[in-house]
Amino acid sequence: MGSIERKQREKEAIRNSIICAAREIAVQEGWQAVSMRKIADRIEYTPPIVYEYFKNKEDLFKELCLVGHRIIRKELTTLIQQQSDPEKSLIEASLMHWNFAINHPELYQLVFSVERPTINEEVIQEMQIVGNIIKKLKKEDNEDIKDLVLNWSCLINGIVSFAVKTDNLKNIEFREFFRKSITRYIKGIK
Repeated sequence: MGSIERKQREKEAIRNSIICAAREIAVQEGWQAVSMRKIADRIEYTPPIVYEYFKNKEDLFKELCLVGHRIIRKELTTLIQQQSDPEKSLIEASLMHWNFAINHPELYQLVFSVERPTINEEVIQEMQIVGNIIKKLKKEDNEDIKDLVLNWSCLINGIVSFAVKTDNLKNIEFREFFRKSITRYIKGIK
């Protein structure tokens, strides 16, 4: 039994090293520069070993998107457990996306890429969490929660993407503009 567990740990370690190498290359050179060969060179294995774990680059990118969404969902879940005021929760959830873009710029770029839209269980769970916050904020039940969640998502990701493209993520005034935009959104749905 020990040998099987050890082999499983080794496989998981190689898989994680592939994911880490892809992220490192993306940070240094951008996602367009990530290749299975570069990953193999970085982790000091041959390309066929990398292909044992991911059938192609797109398969690897899908896994990396899941990694990003898991981070977001975990942070959203923690936030909801710590914050009972729905208005503050939605502001914090929005700022969490801003911080995700600062702390994981390569993942933010991949997860929210126009070329690679991902709808999966992780995304659905994130949207359900936000939807539950929005339900608590609304006074009237005449608007579709899905529409309001989509509006929120477009608002925050539009502004964060613009901040990324214009190199304003660390700009305090731009962050304040982001916060004010979320506050206006909240007032609009109350």
